[in-house]
Amino acid sequence: MSLICTCCDDGQLLSDDATMCPECFGPLELFTSSGPTQPPGGRVPDEERPTEEPRCWNCGEPVPDPGNSECLNPSCRRSLTPPALLLRFPRGAVELQPGQSRPLGRLGEFRWVFRDSANVSRMHALVGVEHSGNAWVEPLPTPNGTWLDGAELTNERRYPLRHGQRLRLAADVEAEVRLFPERARSAPGDTTGRES
Repeated sequence: MSLICTCCDDGQLLSDDATMCPECFGPLELFTSSGPTQPPGGRVPDEERPTEEPRCWNCGEPVPDPGNSECLNPSCRRSLTPPALLLRFPRGAVELQPGQSRPLGRLGEFRWVFRDSANVSRMHALVGVEHSGNAWVEPLPTPNGTWLDGAELTNERRYPLRHGQRLRLAADVEAEVRLFPERARSAPGDTTGRES
């Protein structure tokens, strides 16, 4: 079986391990020998699409007014605009916008996330998001290693990150990779992301 994009009109079949369309970042649907499970071209007319209630990307709280810019959940109160990349580690989260890259380790901007992890190096890896929304990780030379979905990564080479992957630094500091590709398609005047 293969997958097909529900948004693109090109009818291109994608591999079973694809998580989103590489062209439009849209959702994928199972394609069977009897054809796609949606109308030809993959598009569902807007009037037939189920309308999902908007929710906060961080806590899942419903957003009652689409004009809100902040989550109304008192324990969240985050901006409703998600980051392009979110890495949730046990002691905190790393969030990046398109065009940003940052070091991970016990030194730098996110040192508080790794302060109790002696086996994480001071400068363990770099993570970044290109303006296109493509995220990556680049392990730095360290004796303690960096893993992606259980496979150890070679130093000083960039590896693409996909939504749902597991990134591990050293023996036991692990995060789930969450990507929000719609951030890459923001309007040209969007100034919420800083350059690296």
